[in-house]
Parts: sequence; C-alpha cells; structure tokens
Amino acid sequence: MSTYKITFSSLNHAWANDAQLSESGQDAGDSANPYTDATYTVTLTLDGSQVAQADVDGSTTLSFDADLSTGDHVLVATCSTGTDGVCVDKFEVGSNEAVPSRYKYNEVTSGGSDLLRWKLCEPWTTSDENGTHNVWWAQIKEGGSFLLNSKSYRPPLLAGNEMYFNLTKHSNNVLSLTDAYPGDTNAVTYDSTETTKYYLVAKPSSISGTIDPNSAEGFDSSTNYDGSSAADPDTIDSSSAQYIGPGQYDENLVWHNDSIDDSSDTSDRVVILSQTEWSRAWIIKTWADSNSLTTITVT
Repeated sequence: MSTYKITFSSLNHAWANDAQLSESGQDAGDSANPYTDATYTVTLTLDGSQVAQADVDGSTTLSFDADLSTGDHVLVATCSTGTDGVCVDKFEVGSNEAVPSRYKYNEVTSGGSDLLRWKLCEPWTTSDENGTHNVWWAQIKEGGSFLLNSKSYRPPLLAGNEMYFNLTKHSNNVLSLTDAYPGDTNAVTYDSTETTKYYLVAKPSSISGTIDPNSAEGFDSSTNYDGSSAADPDTIDSSSAQYIGPGQYDENLVWHNDSIDDSSDTSDRVVILSQTEWSRAWIIKTWADSNSLTTITVT
C-alpha cells in the first residue's frame, strides 16, 4: 500500500502569496485581490470511489492510501461550488515529491531501449523556473470537455470543473502518466520528434527542472563552430566533446558526421543543430555520469 498526497491552495491565497502569480498581491489583505477569500471543499475520487475530502482555506494537503493494480487509474479532484476555486501545488507519493520525467522512458517503464535523444533530455520537467510548484500535468475538464494542457503554472481547479490525474502502474511497479503531452501541435515551436510520455520520479536536488545551457562547462570550446562556415570533417578532433556544428553526435557528444536528418537518430547517435542544444545535452550527460533519478514505484 502506498500513500498519496496532493496539496491545494485557494486562488485567493495563491494570488496573495506568490509573486509569479501577482507581484502586487503579496499582502494577503490586498484589496486588489481578484479572488474571493472563501473556503472550498475539495474531494478526491480514485477509480470512481471517494478517497479523501478536505476544506481548503489557504493551503491544505489531502492524503489517502491505496493499493493499485497493474494498469490505468483515474484520480479526480473536484471543488465545491463558489465564485472561484483552488490551484494544485504539489503531488507526493510516500515521502517523495513526485515530478514527471521522460528521461530513458522506455528503459524505465518497460525495460526497452531509448533513442540517445531521450538519454540526453531534461531529467525532469517543470513549468516553474524555481522548481517549487511542479504539477503542470493535471488535465482539466470544463463543461464536459478537456482543455488543452499547456503545462501551465499552478493550474487552477475552478468550482464546478474537474481535475484529472491519470496514472498507469506498470508491471515493474513504476508509476507513469497515462496521457501523452504533445502541447500545442500547431505552434511554430512544436517538435514532432519529442517523446510525449512521462513517468514519475522523486524530485532531484542535484539538477534543476529548467536547465540553463549557458552554465555548461568542463569541455574544450576553443574550436566550437562559430556559424561562419560549414564544419570541415578533415579538421575535426573526433576524440573531443565539443560543438563543431550541426550534425550527428555520439553518446559522448563527439561530432560524428554532418547529417541533420533526425529520423536517423539511434540509441547512440543524435542530431544536434545548435550550440545551445549541445550545451544542454552536455549538462545532462555530465550530471548523469555521477547522478541518477529515483523512480517512483508503488504497491
């Protein structure tokens, strides 16, 4: 049996105490607060059965114990009727704050193999640059229809709506998110090659969920490609990890060839198109050399 905990805050409380939501609302008594100072009753149901209920006036954590069978499960939060509602702050399993990761997804969830791209992706994903509020993945149902999940910060559960946490327990007891999260497929920045599946890990303290590629260090940048000409294979130091230019790189981030066709990515080759992309991958590689994620497993 595993213990699950979800923390909610009233929108009034969140607006008054979170500068990312309102720089002007840091005084809890601020008359400009657009949300009603009210108490809301939040109810959790797991696969159709109520498992927890509590009043949220400020911030409140709802907790329940459950034995999950292998397969898909639906955890739904509802909020009592009223003017506004609550937002979700934290999702915990046991003593760990659970955050989503797509790092080596196939290997972790099923013992399968992954493209090198997914061995060099961010170890965990958050919508909060400070890494404090990390539950962006809840699905909101409004008026009978699900809204587009845009990985929003502290997503709100308005009175009368439903918030879904769709979870899958794998045969190895790993807990993943049932839904795929492609984002806005019509956006200019949409990348169809990205994996859209996540599993849950204990929030790591050794690496941020929002990686700054400018912090990459520990490699020889003296011959990095400056964009002024095509990379010359005859002058490339094939033994050093460095950004030479757009092309295919190996697992040590050494330039391999000038192919930019990412459909040819393999478990030990990845197409990288920019210094920023290479630097982000380097940070993750060097982190992984001496660190690992703690996968959330449940009974």
